[in-house]
Amino acid sequence: MVIGLVVVAAFLVKEALAGPVEVVVNKGQFYLAGELIPPGCIVQLSPKLSGDNVMAAVFLERPRGRGCIAANDSFPRQEAGAKPPSYEIVHVEESNVYWVSACTYLATGSMGRSCSGIVVQFQPLPYRTTQGQAEVVSLLHVGEWSPEELVRVRSGFNKEERVREIRRLYQAVAGNKRLPTEEHGTFCSDGPSVQKSVLYRLKEGRVVEVVDDHNYDLVRLSSSFYFHKDELFFAFVQEREEELELDTRIYFKDEQPFLCKKTYNSSPPPGFEQEVAKEVPCAEIKVAATVEKGKKHLKRYLQQDFEDLENWCP
Repeated sequence: MVIGLVVVAAFLVKEALAGPVEVVVNKGQFYLAGELIPPGCIVQLSPKLSGDNVMAAVFLERPRGRGCIAANDSFPRQEAGAKPPSYEIVHVEESNVYWVSACTYLATGSMGRSCSGIVVQFQPLPYRTTQGQAEVVSLLHVGEWSPEELVRVRSGFNKEERVREIRRLYQAVAGNKRLPTEEHGTFCSDGPSVQKSVLYRLKEGRVVEVVDDHNYDLVRLSSSFYFHKDELFFAFVQEREEELELDTRIYFKDEQPFLCKKTYNSSPPPGFEQEVAKEVPCAEIKVAATVEKGKKHLKRYLQQDFEDLENWCP
């Protein structure tokens, strides 16, 4: 997160905009020549919920008419009644390039919000007017970024070394019967057989492993979370349903995923070999939901509040 950082980029805009124009990042927000750039100008560059990714650039100023800064509606995609769009600058590159998490909000449905990782660049673009050629400060959509890439550029860490560190931490605690445990859960006998249990493994009074088992008739979902000093560093998810036997591994640095792997133990889909782990983009996995689930279990233990687990039956 970029907070309180001030970055200045000067552009010379000819004829239509005389003199240098400064783009400034102050307290996480973009300013152009002292004017706040509305979040909608940035967020409208992100892909739509439908998957359409068609916006290449936004004019921030115009020789004639209104640019996005002065527009009557800087975010025409806004759903009535929804929260206004927002963004977070997560990384700054040279040449006025920024990595941005751009979020839109929904007034209806369960999704709530949708965020995209886009790479944007401030750049003057040529603009032909009836009086001649001008240059207009614009915001270009020049790419996208993934959580794995963000982890790498933020820390500059060595991926292989981090994997070795995770394996060492994991092997010290996973299933270690010498460590004390607590278990909470419930068994629902009405209707289909449903059982949910959460096991906490402790080391020196801290949670180091959480195993969440959810069994529903022939369906089993087991999620294991591993912590070091209350920080999630690894998650292992097993899904068992009819012919599906899938294992998913998620490796974290600073609680951001940098490596994700899938292993199909039966009936692998095209592109996978049976019982062979394959690296996949973390975007294919519900990483955010997995992280939220793991941290929720940690919070339960820290607050010693297990009521929802012990009264869980639907």
